Amino acid sequence: MFQIALIITCSCIDARVPPRVRLVDDGPAIRQTRTHMDPPVFDVTRYGAVGDNVTDCTGAVGKAAQALSSSPDGGVLYFPSGVYRFTSKPIEVAIIELWTAHPNNPQFIIQGENSATTILSWDPSLAALFYVASADPRVPMQFTLHHLSIQLLNVPNIQPAPPTFVPITSSYTNNSLLKDIIFFGPTNAEVTSLGLISYATALSIHGLSVVNFTTAARFSPPPLDTGISFLNVDGLSMSDVTVDDSTLHNGFLVLNSTDVSIMDMRVRATIADGAIILANTTQARIENIALTSPVIGHGSSYLQNGIVVQDACDDISIQTLITNTVHTGVLISSMNVSSQTNTTSKTIQISGCAFQDTDVGINIVDHSTVDVTDSTFTQSLDIWSAGFNGIRRKDSTGDMPKYIGDTLGVQNCRFVGLGGGGLDLNTGYTTIQDSLFHDLNIGLMYQPMRLSEDPIPTLQVLKNQFQNVNQYVMFITGGENWIIQDNTCTVTTKGTINSDALCIGSDQHCIMQNNQGCKFNSEP
Repeated sequence: MFQIALIITCSCIDARVPPRVRLVDDGPAIRQTRTHMDPPVFDVTRYGAVGDNVTDCTGAVGKAAQALSSSPDGGVLYFPSGVYRFTSKPIEVAIIELWTAHPNNPQFIIQGENSATTILSWDPSLAALFYVASADPRVPMQFTLHHLSIQLLNVPNIQPAPPTFVPITSSYTNNSLLKDIIFFGPTNAEVTSLGLISYATALSIHGLSVVNFTTAARFSPPPLDTGISFLNVDGLSMSDVTVDDSTLHNGFLVLNSTDVSIMDMRVRATIADGAIILANTTQARIENIALTSPVIGHGSSYLQNGIVVQDACDDISIQTLITNTVHTGVLISSMNVSSQTNTTSKTIQISGCAFQDTDVGINIVDHSTVDVTDSTFTQSLDIWSAGFNGIRRKDSTGDMPKYIGDTLGVQNCRFVGLGGGGLDLNTGYTTIQDSLFHDLNIGLMYQPMRLSEDPIPTLQVLKNQFQNVNQYVMFITGGENWIIQDNTCTVTTKGTINSDALCIGSDQHCIMQNNQGCKFNSEP
């Protein structure tokens, strides 16, 4: 990727000093490489860096990083408390560059005193801040970055806009850790991305905060920008993540990865695409996520999508997701929908989630197998014209969808006060049971579309409660194979089941029985 020559001088070796800090125990990523001696410490102040928020530390820190990179035992690049400014272009590709490979695979650590008192203040128009990679992909580097704050300096708002670099770039790493890291910057400081981490195994991120950050808002057209991108990562664990008062195109993009865990994340930001995007990723668990738009209501500046699952993901679990004033809570899509590519390998489970004042709680525009359980969809804002919907399953292009393997299950869910309706569907095999539909315009809208050679879609509506439905308990305008059974309808005004022209063929395909209090326009 990069052709870089490492320059090793005697002064680098002489500047190595005994450890001045006690290395905290941050888990197996560090513990497993320790012997009876702590790794050597390279204190940047011994190389001439001054944390006074005035001195340009680019050259001094670059020398310290070269010394660490050449150490066969690895070691610690240590920043005592202070504000270290980087305002000139470095000799290498990044201000802090670790591009090396050692047969004994030592641990390389970049560490501050703590994220509140150790700040790296960086001009992103000059170079990347960190570049960490193994010079030999066969020997992945063990890397730890912790207890630091990264601050953007203002980038001049000139045209054409100057290029900006990524704070953190790493590749070919193993058993690495990012902990207690804060990104922050003034509102007019922008970068295309916060980080790109690729070809990694066993990567852990814990205690990451992004505050008052902007990615590429002033670029026209904007580049493919994101918060942090993860490419080809086998074993990604993220926890205790906060994004606040920031404007990002994407939040966190996970691409071509497996064994992913994202837990305990809080996002209050303006995001154009998705807070979390999974693409071509398998075995992912997303849990305890809270997403809020900073703009109440509707407009161009708000959180567009909470979690996006696309491009043949499989074995995805989303639990305890809370969205508030977000356009779409969960978007499930495929970039191949227009070509009608079969994506039945996808399996997505959504449970224990709460979608409040969200235009569409779950929007499904591909042919995945989706199960939704124990979740609530509610509206408290008085914006009936917005047409809030709980779950929508539509084909995205107007093309007739294929139904093979296209399955939606909804169980033990609550749809309350939605201006649009509980479910708006036109594709797939659907089962809805043991759920509550209360104070809605329409409980269920079902308008299946298919080509003549497609299998017959199936709808099952079982053991649900419909209360105070304004227009239709169910509005069904097609289909040949459905069961509406053991449902209860109470306190409905015009609440009816519109079943006009439903059964084309023998009556045995259509079962409607034991529905207490439900009114029907027509029956088979």
